[in-house]
Amino acid sequence: MKLTSSNAIELRPSLSQDGRWFMFDAISPFALDAVPQIYLQSVTGGSAMCLTCTTGGGLDGAFSPSEHLIAYASDSRDGG
Repeated sequence: MKLTSSNAIELRPSLSQDGRWFMFDAISPFALDAVPQIYLQSVTGGSAMCLTCTTGGGLDGAFSPSEHLIAYASDSRDGG
C-alpha cells in the first residue's frame, strides 16, 4: 500500500518500534544537484515532515531504541 504522495524517489524506509511512524530518504528526480533528505510520516497517512531540510541533507535515518532521537548521515559540501 502506498503511504506517501510525493513524486520524489523514496528509499530506505525505517519503521519505528511501536509501528506508528516510518522514516525514509527522499530525493527529487528533477534536480541535478538534488540532496537526499529524511522524512518522517505516520503509517496512517498524512503529510510527511522533513527532518533534515538543510543544504547538507541527510540519509540512512534510524530510530534510537527509545524512539526519542534519530541518527543519520550527512554529506555537506562544507564537511559531513
